[in-house]
Amino acid sequence: MLKEIKNKCCGCAACMNICPKKCIVMRQDSEGFYYPYKNKKECIDCDLCIKICPLSREQSNFTNEQIVSYAAYNIEDEIRNSSSSGGIFYLLSEYIIQLNGVCYGASFTQDMKACHIRATTLDTVRSLLGSKYIQSDIGYMFQSVAEDLKYGRFVLFSGTPCQVAGLKTFLVSQANVSTEKLFAVDFVCHDVPSPGIWGKYLNEFEKAKGEKVTEVAFRDKSAGWSKYHFKFTTDQNAYHISIDSDPYFLAFFNNLDLRPSCYNCNFRNGNRFSDITLADFWGVDRELPQFAADDKGVSWVMCNTEKGLNIIEKIRDRVCIELINTQIASQNNISSTTSPCMPKSRDKFFADINKGKDFYKTVFRYTGHSGLLGIMKKIKRKILK
Repeated sequence: MLKEIKNKCCGCAACMNICPKKCIVMRQDSEGFYYPYKNKKECIDCDLCIKICPLSREQSNFTNEQIVSYAAYNIEDEIRNSSSSGGIFYLLSEYIIQLNGVCYGASFTQDMKACHIRATTLDTVRSLLGSKYIQSDIGYMFQSVAEDLKYGRFVLFSGTPCQVAGLKTFLVSQANVSTEKLFAVDFVCHDVPSPGIWGKYLNEFEKAKGEKVTEVAFRDKSAGWSKYHFKFTTDQNAYHISIDSDPYFLAFFNNLDLRPSCYNCNFRNGNRFSDITLADFWGVDRELPQFAADDKGVSWVMCNTEKGLNIIEKIRDRVCIELINTQIASQNNISSTTSPCMPKSRDKFFADINKGKDFYKTVFRYTGHSGLLGIMKKIKRKILK
């Protein structure tokens, strides 16, 4: 696939979902990202895949009617502790489930791959909680959402801003499908790392331990929201890993393994298709110190539409909530307004990883942790202990 196409494709899979001949499939490239591939023999040149692409078409406007921001957290500690920030998503999902609706979001498969699923119970919704720092596989979930809406069900769909954009452009093309009962939730996205890199990292971890990972928490808060860490659970042990020394997080935070389109994201600065945007309210200790005192997590909730405002009102009695200044909140969360810079060494990093070079050593070298090379083995032993 041409580089200029990869720089634009966000991997939302809207094209695969819309294809009437099912001649488009999403396949991983050499970097581990999913891209659409077309069976030209089956293609009827309808161009629907191009017409609904949220990045190839010119967007005259987004769904945003207004942006009202809140600081909020779930008053139920058990749910709040299981969530990445304030536990607001669970309450939104609970409201939809109580209306006999369905919820869509990213979950882990048994082999620890991230994919979108359809949840009809609160037990299943729990698997959607927590950040997944991997690009999830959407599959044919857009078609499933359309079917639910067609039959009059309430639907909550959560995903990255580009996934929500892909869903919305897909649904516009569907006859006899109303989006009146659709609630779209996205989040402030740091950008998505490669599923392929995640797979290599996970394989090395399991090989070193001789154990199968059964659960992953990218944002474990047992030491506090502001001091979150990586947690692996196997059928034998639980491993707590500092994000400061973990190679997967180092590559992620240094922007080495991000999807090419993420370096020029079109869905920042209010350019969103969602009704609600969720994020960590970093800096809440300065703005609302009473909210941050217990260090259990506070959400920044942006209501982008009247529909978003209305659903927040439905859960207001279950949260501690206060109106905040959107600009102040965004200043404390740079990912809400700014795309990351692509490192000059990004292509070389992927090339070395694909050559089978030691994952830990390669990450430490490309993230500028050359001073750590002398103690790399010690760190690696600590991580895998």
